[in-house]
Formats: sequence, structure tokens, C-alpha cells
Amino acid sequence: MRRVHLAVGLAALAAFAASGRYMDLRHGHPRGMADGPRLLFRSAHIHLLFAALLNTALGLYAEAAPQGWRRTLQYTGSALVATAPALLALAFLR
Repeated sequence: MRRVHLAVGLAALAAFAASGRYMDLRHGHPRGMADGPRLLFRSAHIHLLFAALLNTALGLYAEAAPQGWRRTLQYTGSALVATAPALLALAFLR
């Protein structure tokens, strides 16, 4: 679980850097863009950073819960947190 979060977090940090570079090169760092699309670009970019940092922190510090319902809940939450960067990257590209 920790390795998955760490790998996802580091990949999402790379995606965050790539999305910033994309905004800079393709859209001139959204200068002159209408307020709505610019807000969507920047908010998706920042949310991607948050998801990357959250996954990285979980990859560094998370510990498995004891057997039972807590572990099941922990794995369910981890799966949701691990899929968040991919969904946010798709939202940025959309």
C-alpha cells in the first residue's frame, strides 16, 4: 500500500510539473484567456498538486491497520486516494 501511494504520488508530481509546462507553452500561462477557462485550468493544476502531495505523504507515513473492518476501510480509502490524480489529470486535459 505504501509503495503504491509513493509511486502514484511521485508520478502525479511529474504530471503536475508537466501540466504547468503545458499551460506555459500552449496557453501562454493563461494570460488573456477568459476568466472561466483560466480558473478551470489553474484549479485543476493545483488540485493535481494536492493529490500528488497527499499520495506522497501516505506513501511515506501510512501504516497498515490491524485486521478487520478498519483495514478494509483503509484499503478502500487508499484506492480512492490513489485514483484521484488520474481523474484530476483527465479533468485538466478535458
